[in-house]
Amino acid sequence: MLHGPLDALAKSCFGIEGKPCGKMPYRYEKTIIPQGEAFCTYDGGKSVSDYIDGAGCCVAEYAGDMLAEQAPEKGEKPFQGTVYAFGVRIGSAYASKNIPHVPYGSGNKEMYPFGLSGSTLILDILSKYVIPVSGIRERGIETGVFENGMVIVNHRSEPYVLPEKYQAYHYQYPPDRRDSAEILAGHSAVWVSKTSER
Repeated sequence: MLHGPLDALAKSCFGIEGKPCGKMPYRYEKTIIPQGEAFCTYDGGKSVSDYIDGAGCCVAEYAGDMLAEQAPEKGEKPFQGTVYAFGVRIGSAYASKNIPHVPYGSGNKEMYPFGLSGSTLILDILSKYVIPVSGIRERGIETGVFENGMVIVNHRSEPYVLPEKYQAYHYQYPPDRRDSAEILAGHSAVWVSKTSER
């Protein structure tokens, strides 16, 4: 489970409670300028990402015994799974359309907003538990996998060349056939299936 700062459900279910704090840059591969309206630090979990200048833990992982120790009601069954507590609203930071300035007190240090940082924080967390079934992991390309095939949606404006292992069957907008490559036009979708011939 992933949750953001000051989450009442995480507190009620798992006993994970963040301590409110000010807006501070945090570090994961690069220094990231936080965005959003709510921020907090966490104690008791394994630190995944810390605020700079030792201000506390920004992203914490709670699993196994650590998760059981945090639980508000100690029951016979220990919690199974892992909870990631984010001290920033990572979704709003990713989707934000504005680019924040480097905090004045930080001088001329290199800092980036989450969306421009190239950070693999979410990918690194999810890759531990979720296998990318389609094998297509590109920005602007969305997949929905089914037993007998897959829907590929191209949210980008430029065409996307389908990997050779897929055979296109039903295009939303059929492509202009100038070459043998299966091409998905921008802002369109296609139903594909794997093929053993290629």
